[in-house]
Amino acid sequence: MVAPLPDEWLPGWLIRFGVANGVPARELGALLNLGAGNWALNVECRLSPAIATDIETVSGLSAAMLLALVLPKADAVLMLAPRVTISPSAVGRRQATWLQLCPHCLKEDEAPYLRSDWRLATTLICKRHGRQLIDRCPTCRHGFAVCDAAWLSPFITCTICGEDLRPVAGQRLGASSL
Repeated sequence: MVAPLPDEWLPGWLIRFGVANGVPARELGALLNLGAGNWALNVECRLSPAIATDIETVSGLSAAMLLALVLPKADAVLMLAPRVTISPSAVGRRQATWLQLCPHCLKEDEAPYLRSDWRLATTLICKRHGRQLIDRCPTCRHGFAVCDAAWLSPFITCTICGEDLRPVAGQRLGASSL
């Protein structure tokens, strides 16, 4: 059993559950019939009763605990708006990113996990560290594809190039730049 944390993002908790049981995110999505690639979209705000039942069965998590991890419908509208930026490594191509994270939080976490508010397009700064969240790997410049990880090191390494994300320093923002 992997206990979910109060501010944890449901797909992130599923990935942690899979890792604790020796199953990388890519395989977990297939085992739970969540789809391939970015299966987070199939569970984060439109969790079907069938998928919820499957998750409850394999994880031992109660329906109430599972529902506490699902984003409220009002947040879901905000969440689905991607951040679009110009990616230098993609020859000036626009690339949507769907997830942000705080490397400082991941470095300090006993067990790194993804917060629900990092998924919202309206959250740009870590509440705890006052630093800008990052939305792509600083080495390869790809957006984070945590649901497609083929190895058991969730959230702390880029799924594309394997770079450790914890040493990355997000830009510190002062109160005047908010």
